[in-house]
Amino acid sequence: MHAGRPLASAGKALRAIVRLTFILRLKDLLSAGSQLRKGDNMAKNRSAIKRAELSKERAVRNASQRSAMKTAIRKFEEALKSDQATLDAAFNKATRLVDKAAAKGTVHPNTRDHKKAQLARKFQSKTNASTTA
Repeated sequence: MHAGRPLASAGKALRAIVRLTFILRLKDLLSAGSQLRKGDNMAKNRSAIKRAELSKERAVRNASQRSAMKTAIRKFEEALKSDQATLDAAFNKATRLVDKAAAKGTVHPNTRDHKKAQLARKFQSKTNASTTA
């Protein structure tokens, strides 16, 4: 046996493990078919099953990002009643999360612009009201 042989068999074993892991994930997806909403089509081939799985993962990630963005906006609106330092921090965080969501494709760029304009308008009205008062 030569020196390169054990590594080749280790590579084959690793590929077999990866293939087995993938097959187990596919079986989990197939068994989860009963949990799908009515009207969802169950994927039949490997690539379609993988795309369906990725789609579910992205939907969860997008929902999380959208929720974080909405929470930051809500906290900004609550901060409108507090002092200027808290308001500045909340405004910066909210605009940063809106930008991040748009950059990752979670929300449309027009939605980003609309939300940032709303935030800026509220921020300016609060800032102007506090300086004139």
